[in-house]
Amino acid sequence: MDPDDARRSLEQATSLSTTSTSAARWLVPYYVALGLGSVVLALGVGLTGDPVVVVVTTTLWVVLVVATSVYAATRRATVRGMAALHGVTMGAWTAAWCTTVLVGSLADLGWAWWAGGGLAMLAICLAAAASAHRRARPTPVAAGAAAGVR
Repeated sequence: MDPDDARRSLEQATSLSTTSTSAARWLVPYYVALGLGSVVLALGVGLTGDPVVVVVTTTLWVVLVVATSVYAATRRATVRGMAALHGVTMGAWTAAWCTTVLVGSLADLGWAWWAGGGLAMLAICLAAAASAHRRARPTPVAAGAAAGVR
């Protein structure tokens, strides 16, 4: 391969890598939205005995999950290891949700329990968002090559 062809191919690959990692940043607001929605859900379900509030809060949660799922399905780029990241995140979130609801309902715990459960779910989602953000950044080598540094 001609050195000029090799250089152009490398520049094209670097450009594609940079574009791909930038396009994968959608995952950060996705996890932040789910985390914030989790806090609202935990507080709405746990702090009231009013069935109307529980139904409204749960309906809003379902709308959020559907909206974020549609949003995710329309994104073409993902971060490296996204399936594992999402699987671990959703597994941990589910465990936190089930623990919050089961223990909180059976023991009739107060607002601190429900707020704590919501914050635990938020922390799980923020950790996933931070991981996705790190994975969506271009590597220093790719960034330097894209800027023309040799």
